[in-house]
Amino acid sequence: MYLYDMPMSFTMALAQQPKSAEIFRNMSDDRKAETVNKANTIRNKKDMWKFVMELKA
Repeated sequence: MYLYDMPMSFTMALAQQPKSAEIFRNMSDDRKAETVNKANTIRNKKDMWKFVMELKA
């Protein structure tokens, strides 16, 4: 998974939430891809923030 594959808003939200970023880092490659695909469907900052806050290991 490369940084340029991820939506900017997702990357920025992860940068502001270290716990969520750690959870994302520890995901399998398949799970990361699923998460990024879902993040690509989110169109506003509020929903992206909520999505990142709700990441689970």
